[in-house]
Amino acid sequence: MMDWEAIGAVGEIVGAIAVVLSLAYLAIQIRQSNRLAIREARTNLSEIYNSMNLSQLETPHIAELKVKLRDRNCELSAVEKEHAETFASTLHVGWGVVGSAYDAGVLPQNVMEVYLNTVSYWFQNFPGLAPYIARAMTSSGIEPGMWPMFTRAWEEYDKLEYGNQSVAGT
Repeated sequence: MMDWEAIGAVGEIVGAIAVVLSLAYLAIQIRQSNRLAIREARTNLSEIYNSMNLSQLETPHIAELKVKLRDRNCELSAVEKEHAETFASTLHVGWGVVGSAYDAGVLPQNVMEVYLNTVSYWFQNFPGLAPYIARAMTSSGIEPGMWPMFTRAWEEYDKLEYGNQSVAGT
């Protein structure tokens, strides 16, 4: 005849092993889910930037506008100003998406650095776009320090406006 205490002890051991195995399986599932979420977020961000690039290729007047925006003091027609506003707004929204993904832990720091460098790229290569980007950020209530993307944007804007003196943190 079996001892009920021994049977109970074996049952507890089997139960503990089952719990450990379940937790290990759950950890694997969470890791895979996080990797998928990161991959999906990066894909979505890439699609945003790719759609911007494609629209420029498909629309010659946007390329012409970009050439003009390489000059800080460019003269734009009323229609070109509207396009510049839309372009700046599109960048602004894209940077917000990147900031949200970073805050959610979906983008690691090294990937975030790449996106921060793209902010610098736009200001350094298209300084005529800077006032439109600043207006988009201001109208949205975006201030320095809110997100790394917008802090970088304000720093780059300040470099254009005030030379190397940044007033973004003040």
